[in-house]
Amino acid sequence: MLFQQINQSRCRDARPCFSTFEIINKILKDIILRTGIIIVVHKIIMKIIAKNIVKSPFFFHARKLLDNNALDWNFPLSKLEKLMVGCYLILRDYSEGNFPPKLLEEQTTFDGENAYYETLQTLGMSLDELRNGEMRKPFWHGSSCTKYLQNYEIIQASLLKCEIKPPAKLLEVGCGSGWIAEFLATTGFHVLATTLDASLGEMIEQRRNSLIAKKLPHNLQFRSSAMEYIQEKTSDLAPFDAVYVHEALHHAHDWQKAIQEFYKCLRPGGWCFLFNEPNIIHTFTSYRVAKLSNTHEIGINPKILKQQLKEAGFSNIKILRNRNHYYIKPIWIAAQKG
Repeated sequence: MLFQQINQSRCRDARPCFSTFEIINKILKDIILRTGIIIVVHKIIMKIIAKNIVKSPFFFHARKLLDNNALDWNFPLSKLEKLMVGCYLILRDYSEGNFPPKLLEEQTTFDGENAYYETLQTLGMSLDELRNGEMRKPFWHGSSCTKYLQNYEIIQASLLKCEIKPPAKLLEVGCGSGWIAEFLATTGFHVLATTLDASLGEMIEQRRNSLIAKKLPHNLQFRSSAMEYIQEKTSDLAPFDAVYVHEALHHAHDWQKAIQEFYKCLRPGGWCFLFNEPNIIHTFTSYRVAKLSNTHEIGINPKILKQQLKEAGFSNIKILRNRNHYYIKPIWIAAQKG
């Protein structure tokens, strides 16, 4: 009784009477406001520090290397020099608010990818050099040839592991010049090779003609399509026994939407294969190349990727390689349509 009288007396006072909830709410708002201010100030300070570092003599050599690389795509850089130039670019763009890279408009991303070969010509590459390089792939002299042939061996083994055998219907997304599609068509698969750049269709046709010259079944076709709209562009040939991507999903404007499209292209029980897609670290290590070529290059988070596969309807997800990836090693994964 005495407590009620005291409390009522306090509430009649001229000073406001706050409930416990209101007091806690006020404290939380104050903490959030202060935290927000601290974060903003921290970002400003970090950008100032980054700006001063990139202007320092420490990055003088990196700036010169970047200037040379901007004039010559094949300008020789050691691994250490690539690291230096990459760090310089990341710090420079971070200080200007442009790193991490922002997601551009869809058409802007598509235009950049379509203009890739034109961009490389401005960096000292001739059209003949580019074309010859693509048509020779994977038979480039040196370690690249070994790497690509080892990848193909894993691709073949992965298809076999999931019981995808000739003459199954395969859809390759982001095929580039189509060397994997040609190899698989030679093996006896029916392959539809697709990529965004329609101009690459000529290279696919030449690879198809090589099958004809060998008097082999020419089970290789081409369609131009963005990954995000692949189901619409290939619906007349669907469903497919398998959809696969090799080192290309990370170029998609919206790779999560692309995953959903892959699901729609498959027959029930069909498989989606994501081969050698770069991990998160790629966003940093590929930044120099992405800036010079004006293309979309990001690393993919394996945990988010698996989550997106499940949300799209895939089940029976298999890690094909690099189970312990440490967010560095590339992603090799297969998922079955439920």
